[in-house]
Amino acid sequence: MPRVAAEARKLGMAEVRAIPPEIRLSLLGKLPAEFRQLGFSVHEGMDAIALDAESLGDRDHTLR
Repeated sequence: MPRVAAEARKLGMAEVRAIPPEIRLSLLGKLPAEFRQLGFSVHEGMDAIALDAESLGDRDHTLR
């Protein structure tokens, strides 16, 4: 489960915030609102998976 958490963190919001602001803002300005919303929900979902894997350590729960 530690590896699951580590891999999920790589796709979470922290990585999005690590993109230089000028690049991130330029990209966000070019994407449709619906796509941005979907993308952010995926990144937030990865953070949730990482948190579950770290705190619960329950493979079946994380897979659900």
